[in-house]
Amino acid sequence: MFSKLREEVKKLPLNYIIDGTNFDDKKDNHPGIRANKEFGIVSPFYQLKFTKDKIRSLAKCLIWFFSKAQDYLPCFADSSKREDYLR
Repeated sequence: MFSKLREEVKKLPLNYIIDGTNFDDKKDNHPGIRANKEFGIVSPFYQLKFTKDKIRSLAKCLIWFFSKAQDYLPCFADSSKREDYLR
């Protein structure tokens, strides 16, 4: 599967293939971790030692942040409002 993916990615202007392997996967002796290393797949959550619980907490924070940011996003959609906002 990864070899096919790597061939498709070569057609795109990408430097890395990343996946969602997390640090909890280490406990399960996950065979995908070995495959990731063999095919050069980058696993940021694994490298940062993020567990599933930590990822869920981060997702909740991001959801909260973007729900609050929606109040400010409309001013960027209308260029006349954007100019007023940036002054």
